[in-house]
Amino acid sequence: MIINISIPRVPVGPNGPKGLLRMHWSKRRKLKWGWETEILYALRTSADYANWVVSPATIDQRRRVTIRQYRKRLFDRDNLFTSCTPLINAMKGILIRDDSEKWLSLHVYQEKSRDERTEITVEDCT
Repeated sequence: MIINISIPRVPVGPNGPKGLLRMHWSKRRKLKWGWETEILYALRTSADYANWVVSPATIDQRRRVTIRQYRKRLFDRDNLFTSCTPLINAMKGILIRDDSEKWLSLHVYQEKSRDERTEITVEDCT
């Protein structure tokens, strides 16, 4: 089963005065909660959601997650993956069981675009 969701914002980068590395832990927690809310809303409005049953029994398998970010300014590879940390943590328990290699195959891409958004594809690994 494959599910596609689109969120109309991109994750915060790790560097800079408002980046993840300088962010207080309570602000990072609120950021994670915001991503959880966005993911749940996008799931409920997705056409694929009707065929997807999200429960603890269905997340007990390895998933392939593809995150595609459309940004005005592109990140280098390590900053791109680091920016996805709050997003991946927000997916735990909703779409994936854990972010370890046993449960997650992660692929992150980016493209330059005027309209910033994040598209997530989750599929079962066979």
